[in-house]
Amino acid sequence: MGNVCVNGQPVAPDSTTTLRHFDRLLFGTNHLYVYCNPTPSMEVLASLPATIEWEFAQNEIAKSKGFDMGSEDSRALSQQTREEVLEILPMTTVANAISQRLDRRRTFEVAILKGAVAGLEDNESRLMVKMRNLDTNNRWMLPKDDFVARHFAMHQLLQRVAPDDDGSGCYGDGGGDNGDDPFHHAPGMIVLGSANCMLASLCYNIEFDDDVNIYDYKGRSEGKLKVVIYPCDADGTLHDVNNVYDDPNALLGQPLSFKFSLRGATLHKTKYAGGIEVQFTHKYCEDGRIFKTATAQGTNHPTWDFEHVFTIPKVDKVNDPLAFSMGWTKVVMEILPLQHPCYFMRTQYSGWGWFFLCVS
Repeated sequence: MGNVCVNGQPVAPDSTTTLRHFDRLLFGTNHLYVYCNPTPSMEVLASLPATIEWEFAQNEIAKSKGFDMGSEDSRALSQQTREEVLEILPMTTVANAISQRLDRRRTFEVAILKGAVAGLEDNESRLMVKMRNLDTNNRWMLPKDDFVARHFAMHQLLQRVAPDDDGSGCYGDGGGDNGDDPFHHAPGMIVLGSANCMLASLCYNIEFDDDVNIYDYKGRSEGKLKVVIYPCDADGTLHDVNNVYDDPNALLGQPLSFKFSLRGATLHKTKYAGGIEVQFTHKYCEDGRIFKTATAQGTNHPTWDFEHVFTIPKVDKVNDPLAFSMGWTKVVMEILPLQHPCYFMRTQYSGWGWFFLCVS
């Protein structure tokens, strides 16, 4: 963990760097200093702020890792998320250093989820930490509190390692039980991405039948989801598709029902053929119920026969179809594939050895 950074930029081993007045030096992951030249030139002083504070240095380090706190995208984040980025970024650096030192084959990076592609409201953002297994390429999104707990467990694990410093010392109180392992994540479903239905057509009693794009948290396409939605009565009886409303205001004060159907999906990556399901909720779901499809296995082109009728008790806003579609009847669906579960074993003879059993 002997990395050195100057002004947020890493310094290559065996290289020479000339320091200037007020340069910021980061040794390892926790030791941050400001270099003070007792006789700086007036030219140098004119190009620097009057003082270098902790926040300035942290923003500089964050920028070197792709998080420019002064950018338009960063300013759009909530103040809480911005503060969490500055708090968690150094911790991911420490986690990566410990993982490398113990040869645990995991990397950690900060991920910011925001807006519809993350299943959030347009003005919402959430910090997560992406943990990646370098051997299997499996990835997990860890909530902030989960990662912080793992971070402290990594420090405890490092302190228990034998003096030979190769990661082959004692491990955990349970002798290597996965429950004590901050680098382990149980096999299971992950959130691949989300798909959103904008249903302005319901204002006009027109069905929705389309392949909706599935986007991950970075806005990258992961496939398509087949969604069919019909206006109907509360008992599920479909409306006459030829009875189109010329004036959506006729819905004001009236209940509105629609039958929501998930038919199938097409994912770009075959690695998720082990199991795929979709889950979603709606503001008018009974008791906040979360709906899930069955788990389709053995294909990255799953099909389902899922239907449910939703009823909006009273429509009070139809004059703006876009607001209508994004408020009253917006349905956000999360696509959950199953990653190949991989397990590791500790050998008796060569310290930490890795044996992977991948189950389709």
